[in-house]
Amino acid sequence: MFMPTIFMPKKYNTKEAFYLTSTSLFLGVVFNLLIQTFGINKVILVWLIVIACSTDIFALVGGMLIGKHRFTDISPKKTIEGCLIGGIMGCFIGTMFYYSLVGDLSIIKTIIMSLVLVFLSESGDLVFS
Repeated sequence: MFMPTIFMPKKYNTKEAFYLTSTSLFLGVVFNLLIQTFGINKVILVWLIVIACSTDIFALVGGMLIGKHRFTDISPKKTIEGCLIGGIMGCFIGTMFYYSLVGDLSIIKTIIMSLVLVFLSESGDLVFS
């Protein structure tokens, strides 16, 4: 992956090579974890995807409808209201999904797990921004 910096130093630099390497490693690790989770329990994988998608969708819709206060300078269109609506709805939908399909834990533990995953989803969204 560093070969373009050696053979074409004017077109590519070391910074771009590190971006390429880190992105390739990150995507490899993420897809490996998805494949392992699919092999262990398909419902858990769908639950993770449902939480991430519902959090992101409701944050977008909530931010567009009632968002007035900017959340961060990293992504100027993200709002505090959108993050709160996305977090609440992601937690609600994730908890109902898990509790209705699996239901092996108490509702409090399911809510806590959903809240943690919503926080990780929002954090990942900011990292990618």
